[in-house]
Amino acid sequence: MEFTVHYDDRVIHNAVNTFVKLRLLEGMGQLGLFALVLTAVGLAYLLWQGDRSWLAGIIGTVLAVFVVIFVLLWQWRHAEMRRKLATIPSRQGLVTLSEDGLTVDTEAGGTSLPWTSFTEVWRLERCWLLFLAPNNFITLPTDGVPEEALSDLDAHLPQTCRRIEI
Repeated sequence: MEFTVHYDDRVIHNAVNTFVKLRLLEGMGQLGLFALVLTAVGLAYLLWQGDRSWLAGIIGTVLAVFVVIFVLLWQWRHAEMRRKLATIPSRQGLVTLSEDGLTVDTEAGGTSLPWTSFTEVWRLERCWLLFLAPNNFITLPTDGVPEEALSDLDAHLPQTCRRIEI
């Protein structure tokens, strides 16, 4: 089965934002997120009390470093995706589903991957993120793609492939 996908800035923006937010939260876990919130609340309390000690400075620095890393990761992912999109003037790709795997051909080149390569799929509103590794994915826009093609793609993904509806 073959179908054409159309890449646009909104799809890329949505894919990157969702990836960074969910991977960060997943990586931190509930305990890590709780610790981050508790640290921010503690810093706010210290500053509200007028505390300008070394402790407040260290806590503020740790929180600032965390925020800077998050923003840099987000910006780097956006820049990487925009760079890849710029290599596809037509912003279209031809996707071929076969018994062996998935092939995506664009003006920038093509790639063929066996179905066993995929470890996870995130189904977003306008695209699917097909993961090859925790931080490596293919963005597959779904606007205009026949439902039959998406069902066929899903049926070919390994049973061990984690599926998430977002």
